[in-house]
Amino acid sequence: FSYKMFTLDFLMDIREGGDQYSRNLADLRRNGVAIETAALPRFAEDNRTPLTNYSFDGVDASGSKVTIPIRADQYWGNAGKYVAAEGFMVNTSWFRIREANLTMRLPRNLIDKTPFGNIEFGVFGRNLFLKTRDYPHLDPEQNALGTSNISGLEFNANPATRTMGVNLRLTM
Repeated sequence: FSYKMFTLDFLMDIREGGDQYSRNLADLRRNGVAIETAALPRFAEDNRTPLTNYSFDGVDASGSKVTIPIRADQYWGNAGKYVAAEGFMVNTSWFRIREANLTMRLPRNLIDKTPFGNIEFGVFGRNLFLKTRDYPHLDPEQNALGTSNISGLEFNANPATRTMGVNLRLTM
């Protein structure tokens, strides 16, 4: 979009569909550092004794209601709420604003006495916004190989970074 001496451009990206196993999400939940694991305390007042204040709504093999209290790490781990890691399989659909730039081009009367044919000032941002349907806390584009088009396994990838900056473009 351009208006007078300003130009705004942006790159939006949409991905629909796909599933991925998120090892990061599994680790965050097992270790109690994801917000959803904060509903109940993990340790007693001495900060050492694990509490058994979690339980499942379900039945055992005989059909009897399950009433055995368990620890948070058991509940959030692969053997608990997310048996066989099913709960760490997440949909990788997203909408993101990958990049945006706002540029101001100086008017010709201000640059006529300079050796430049054009002078532009700008601000930019990359990885500005991400909305996922089913992938909390993380960027589904990250995977075991970093950022690539191979998907299906995210294994402790580094988080995506947001970059913002300014620029000056001088042309002859």
